[in-house]
Amino acid sequence: MSPIETAPTLTSQHIQSFVTILCSLHWRLNFSQFCDLLEFDPNYSHAREKWERWQQLVVGLSAFDSESFDKLFSAYYHSNSSQLSSSESSVENPFSPTSYE
Repeated sequence: MSPIETAPTLTSQHIQSFVTILCSLHWRLNFSQFCDLLEFDPNYSHAREKWERWQQLVVGLSAFDSESFDKLFSAYYHSNSSQLSSSESSVENPFSPTSYE
């Protein structure tokens, strides 16, 4: 069984919950709390870079509505399910922990 066949299908509610959680955390966390939560040393530039990426992530996610996310995820699942029928295609699951190493 390929990784995409075992990947969970995200529903509209899952996507909206994910975005809501991240936006809520963004609203409540300051830089120091962010560093504490993720165990970053606030004195290193790496922590500041991650904080800036966090800001960009939330702003970017907030720019899309639920319907847009639904369309994007549907397109992803549709394109990968059609690729699975082709024996030449190998599709990596972007949600697998190994894809981020």
